[in-house]
Parts: sequence; C-alpha cells; structure tokens
Amino acid sequence: MGRRTLAQLVLTLTLILIPRVTQAQSGNINGVLYVGGPVNFWIGSSDIGAQINAAYAALPATGGTIVIIPPASGGCYDYSTPIVFAPRPSAPPGKYVRLEAGGSGKSACLNYKPTSGSAITLDYAPGTNIPQNTNHGLRNILLVNNNCFSTDGCGSSAIGINTGGTYGGSTYAVFENVVVSGFSIGYRNLNTLSVGQVWQNPSFSNNGIAQQFSNIAQSIRGGTFAGNITVLNAIAANGPELVVTDTFFFANNLVLDATAALAPAAFACTHCHFENTPAAVNAHYINGNVNFFLSGGVMEDENSSGTNDWMVNASGNNFVIDGMLFVAVRTNTQIVKANSPVRGILRGFNASGTQFLAYAGGANAAFVTVEMLNGSSANTAQPFAYEKLSVGGGATLNLYKTVSDLPGAITVNAHTCTDRAVTLAGALPSAVIVPTANYAMEANISLSSGQAVAGTVHYRICNVTDAIVTLSAGSAFNLAILQ
Repeated sequence: MGRRTLAQLVLTLTLILIPRVTQAQSGNINGVLYVGGPVNFWIGSSDIGAQINAAYAALPATGGTIVIIPPASGGCYDYSTPIVFAPRPSAPPGKYVRLEAGGSGKSACLNYKPTSGSAITLDYAPGTNIPQNTNHGLRNILLVNNNCFSTDGCGSSAIGINTGGTYGGSTYAVFENVVVSGFSIGYRNLNTLSVGQVWQNPSFSNNGIAQQFSNIAQSIRGGTFAGNITVLNAIAANGPELVVTDTFFFANNLVLDATAALAPAAFACTHCHFENTPAAVNAHYINGNVNFFLSGGVMEDENSSGTNDWMVNASGNNFVIDGMLFVAVRTNTQIVKANSPVRGILRGFNASGTQFLAYAGGANAAFVTVEMLNGSSANTAQPFAYEKLSVGGGATLNLYKTVSDLPGAITVNAHTCTDRAVTLAGALPSAVIVPTANYAMEANISLSSGQAVAGTVHYRICNVTDAIVTLSAGSAFNLAILQ
C-alpha cells in the first residue's frame, strides 16, 4: 500500500475516533458538550430539549459551550421539553452558556411543538448589570414553533426566547445568525437587570411580536424582520433603548409600538429599510411614546389602494429624521403625525411628489422643522418650514402659522385701503403679518400688513387708482404670521 499523505491520515483518524468519542460516556470533546446526531449519552432521550438541559447541568459552574449536531436529514429536531438555562435550586448564577450549531456554515433547526410556554429560557447571569462574560448566547440556531411559517403567526401563545426574571437574565449575550419563526412573542426581555444584548444578523418572521422589552438596552446589527404583526414592542414604565443598524423591515403591520410605554422609549435606526407590501393595509412604522433618530435609509408605502394616514405617529418628546428617502405608490395624508408634546426635525427626500399631502401633520405640526427635497432642479422647489428662525441681531422669528381670508367681491374705493380683520387664536400684538394673494389679483391693487391685537390680525387691501375696484368673487388671501 502506498504512503498516505498527512491529510489522509488526519481524515482517517477523524472518521475513526470522533464517532467513538461522541457515542461514549460523556458527549464531551475538549470541554465542549455535544448533543443530537449520533450522541446518545444525554439521559438516553431523543428529545433535544431534554438533551440540552442535561448537557447544561453537566457544565462546570462557570459554564461553557453546547453544540447541536444537525440531523443527518438536514431537517429540524422536534422537541417538547422547554430548554432552560438557569441555576439549579440553591446554586448561584454565573453559569454562562453558548448554544450553537455544529458544522461549518450550518444552522441547527429546533422545532418547539407546544403552543404555550417558552421554548428557551435564559436566566443565568448575575444580576449586577456588569459584564462578567460576553462569550455566551445563541449562534446559528433556527427556532420555530410547531412548524409555523405563516405570515403573522399561527395563533400560538408560546414564547420563543424568554429572559427569566430571577437573576440577571442573559446580560451582554450575543445572538448571532438566529432565526425565530411562528411564536406569539419571538424574544421577550422584561428583566430590567438583563441588558446589553447584541443581535448580529437576526431573522424574525411570522411572529405576533418579534421582540418585546421593558427598560433595557440592546442593539440589532443587520438582519431581517418580515411578516410579523409587530416587530419591536416597548411596554414598561421606563422605555427601552434600542439601537439598530443596517436592518430590513418588510411586510410587518407595525415596526415599533411604544403606545404602552409610560416614559419615552429611545430608538435609533441607521440605514434601515422600512417597507410594507402591496397587500398590507397600512404603512405604519413607528407609533407611540418614543424619542427616535432615523439616519438615511428608506421608508416606503407599496400599497396602491386607498389612502395611508401616517407612516410615523410620534407622541414622545422629540425626534430627528435625517436623510431618509420616502416613497409612496398611493396617497399619504402625512409622513409624520406629530402629537403633543413632540418637537422634531424632518429632513429627507420625497421621491413621490404629490402622493404626500403633507410632510408633518397633527396637533404639533407647527413644532416640526421640515427640509424636504422633492427631486431634481427640474421640479418646482417646495418651501422649507421652520419652527424658529434666527434673524439679524440674534432675534428669533417664529412662523407661527398661516391663516386665510376670503373677502369675495368687495369694493375698494379710489385711493383708499380696506382694513380686513381675521381671527387667529394665539396671535400676539407683536406679530408681523405678511399678506399674499392666492388668486390672480386685480391690477393696481396692493396689500400691506396691519395691526395685530391679541387673537386677531389685520391686513389692508389698497386701491391706488382713481376708480372703484371690485374684487373677484373668488378673491382669497393668505396671511403668514411671524411672532
């Protein structure tokens, strides 16, 4: 027999030795515990959940890594025993664990059959908010509930990944290439001591709620959220802090729901893509009590039927949208509905022209500074709107609001001015009135500002000719009030 190469010897030893080790009495290779596949040590159970729990119990007090060997068929492991990573009674927390798939570039599919309870519970970190270990979490795991891959879920009440509340949850865990599908709630963290989680390239689809939080901080980097009823749900008295980068949101009913947050949540999304589908009724993306910052990215409404009322319904303290592209196939009443007490800045690009009837609406629209570009120089520029402007000497100029006057076919005598009084709640005696005509005004008629008193503004329609002038029945004038 010819001489074997080193590579051939290594391959032979691998084929001979690894099956003997994994089927031996420990399921342990170099301190890493293996479950699934040919490993039959763990309590002799075919339930992968029971095997993983047994492997976790066998880890040392400081924790370790559990590797799931994917089925030879390439399918999923069906299991009914909930996976629980938490200390045994009377044992201290601190038994960190990383659950991951074996095999290069492969994911381990876990199909949790029950439609109630929690598929995986994480509650092993000490409750200190201080990162003692960051080498833990989940990696290359596909978690599905009872084979559900239907948009908006299948009516289950089960939770996919649940953070326990006895200890410090999964503080500073890293979730890498984790897919979650078909749960009532894909991931829930209501433990205020469990903070600092990092999601790398996640995929959440077909869940009632993809992720639900109390007042914690976490980041999402990349990944896709699609076909969920709600993606991010903030429900606590003190809102969570969520930082998202380069992430795609497709075909969800709502991306961020902070309507139940008693204090404003904080949400920052950089280079994010928000898009519904032609079948979606609404193009709703952010709603409720949240202070948010959106930088770059795209916000789209792909439905061609009916009218969309808003893309963002803001009720927090403040927001900034900077450099985002807005696209709409159908009419949108407004991009941002600004509710009291919010104040905001909206800067971006309108790619759909008159499909947007307004950029900012709602009770606090006057507190939103708008700088939107509507295409190239071939299009008629739309005016910017500022809450306040600084003028010479440092004084501030506030465009309070505009009001219209429809005098109709009134007559203006020769060489005289007719004073017009228009009611405007909130007008001050210091207001500056700028009148402009909103129709083809008659020749030799001029306009000038008049006196302002509390609640009323005046302007004058002047006739500089030697004859009486009768205005058109459709005469209309706009007044810009600066104060």
